[in-house]
Amino acid sequence: MTQPAIEEILNGVDVTGLPPDLLAEIDELARLEEENPLAVYWAGGMSKGQREFHESLDRPNRLLRAANKVGKSYGLGAECWSFLLGTHPHNDVWGVATTKCSVLYVVNDLESSYADDVCRVLRELEPPGILHTDCTYDEVRGYMVRGRRGILTRDGAQVIFRSGRQDGTSLEGIWADVVIINEPPRRVRWGGIIRAAALKQAPILMAFTAVGEDLTWLEEIIEQDPVTSVLWSQTVLELNYENVPWRTKEDVDAQIANVASWERDQRIYAAWRGVTTGRAYDAFDRRNISDELPTEDVTIVLGFDHGEKARHEAVILIARWKDKRTNRHHAYLLDEYISPGATTPETDARAVERMLARHRISLLAVKEARGDINTGGKSSGGKSLNRLFESAFADLLETRQAPFRILSPRKTKGSVMTGTKAINFAFADGRYRIHPRCTESIKAYSHWRGTDSGQDKDYTHVLDAARYILGDFLDPTRTAPTKRVEIW
Repeated sequence: MTQPAIEEILNGVDVTGLPPDLLAEIDELARLEEENPLAVYWAGGMSKGQREFHESLDRPNRLLRAANKVGKSYGLGAECWSFLLGTHPHNDVWGVATTKCSVLYVVNDLESSYADDVCRVLRELEPPGILHTDCTYDEVRGYMVRGRRGILTRDGAQVIFRSGRQDGTSLEGIWADVVIINEPPRRVRWGGIIRAAALKQAPILMAFTAVGEDLTWLEEIIEQDPVTSVLWSQTVLELNYENVPWRTKEDVDAQIANVASWERDQRIYAAWRGVTTGRAYDAFDRRNISDELPTEDVTIVLGFDHGEKARHEAVILIARWKDKRTNRHHAYLLDEYISPGATTPETDARAVERMLARHRISLLAVKEARGDINTGGKSSGGKSLNRLFESAFADLLETRQAPFRILSPRKTKGSVMTGTKAINFAFADGRYRIHPRCTESIKAYSHWRGTDSGQDKDYTHVLDAARYILGDFLDPTRTAPTKRVEIW
């Protein structure tokens, strides 16, 4: 993105009516901008939000969580060059070396975003005469030093570029005086980045728009962890006219109008929550999240996915019904339970009872339940967890009979794909909605890519619980009305 040129600021202004001394000042500013845009930026050529980011001095690390096209890369570029020059306005605050400073600049993708985005913005701000004779720039390759990606100044300061998503070994063994992160790295790369900053207690500057992946892990580090959160200040830079004074109102309005509704919170308001691209439930978006309860005559059902480890037992509370006019099946995810630690069927059963009680629903009101077929281990004599849960619910009611049976799900060849597609179709048709309190389910539908490995594995528990109880029910091929065929 390009910061405001003098002529853009004066667009629509009749300069012939300005006093001579002001015209002379404008001419001088235009000359300075052409010769040294970095100096002009620090002199006041930034937005209110960018200034807040630059002046957040109470913590060693700073995050700029930003909307699209609001100048986050430009702000990082200004920080980078100023550290290299040894003229950063806040050098003394962090004790960064003023000579031969080493900056580790972590980019998203060295093959694409390096030259086309990061280097292009740095070039716009490059102070005159700063580069070493061995350092070159061109639009195709970006900055190069003796055939390798990087920046070297005439005074020996350097920028080392690495990817936050590609080869992790390239981060090992690097130390830096300053660490700059443009777009969030993968979680597995975070440790290497932190190690690069640790030796010299380097400040970390990071900016991104949270679109396309689940950044819960990073949100916890910056906002929730009692040890790490105290090290971070955070500036949220939304897209509005005040934050982009170099752009026209028409340009900003057009950008906002073209943002998809399910990405508006992230791309316009700089929110943490987004959706992953390439996800299995690609029809799910914010329109499927609603606190408006169904008014129809509903059936209460439960879906279980069993597990003994922390967060591995998932139970969802669903209201289901059939639309009498269309004969189509609908569902509403009312609540969810995720085990907080290593639990037993007895403790989980009590938690499920409390979940139902929050909505004034009795265990006796549950019409159907389905759960996975795993067993409770040797200590249970090989009994299935469904039977153990039934016994636990019976004990809660102090009866010999369980209030409902927990049936096994249909697990035929292709049932996972079929159930996933059925639920996805229901999202697309508006037949499956979720209450905002069900944050784990919302996260899973927003990010699951359809695998059973890595971070995807964490999403499968709540998704499986839903699929067991909803896969067949929401299948449109099972509920579509039969057309009358007449033969003449």
